[in-house]
Amino acid sequence: MPRVRVASFLFRCALLVLPAAACASQPSPTPLGAEPAPASVSAHSDADVCHTIALTRARCGEGVPVEAAERRCHDGFRPILSVARPDFLASIAACTRELDCDAVLQRDGIAACFHRPEPALLPTPTAREFCERSLDKARGCQRGSVMTEATCVRRLRIYRDDLLRAANDCTRLACGPWDACLKRALAVDAGDTQPPL
Repeated sequence: MPRVRVASFLFRCALLVLPAAACASQPSPTPLGAEPAPASVSAHSDADVCHTIALTRARCGEGVPVEAAERRCHDGFRPILSVARPDFLASIAACTRELDCDAVLQRDGIAACFHRPEPALLPTPTAREFCERSLDKARGCQRGSVMTEATCVRRLRIYRDDLLRAANDCTRLACGPWDACLKRALAVDAGDTQPPL
């Protein structure tokens, strides 16, 4: 599993455009949205997802101890796992369990499961509110080229609402400290230099 490095906030979700071939033949997931996940979709943590990935790799004979595979998963997918909604994580785990071993052992086989549920993932009201308020703030701070609200919602719909609520609180700040507040609230790597919006 390649180590995922993300250059800026705007590209945090770019991992979702990895080749989808491994999951392309899988049935479409049930649309995920603002309502609590139905009983058939259990909530998962990042640890649950990495454990599922590690067990799946072991089942397919990868030859890496489960603990080592879990660490590799956490390191490689941390930018998404650390911010993702439970229903999104549950879909990733479900996709991973459904993969055949040929797909599992391909370089990007499991990574494909990180975007299989993404097209059906509906933004929560909190994501919509965050994008509206933050883009208004970006325009008010004269950020120059600001993404559209539709792009913002599409990129941020995988985020947990608690992170988005914390990021919404940043809009009360002056323009100068606003970027740093957003980066902290949305768990953006400290080395990122691009403004979040």
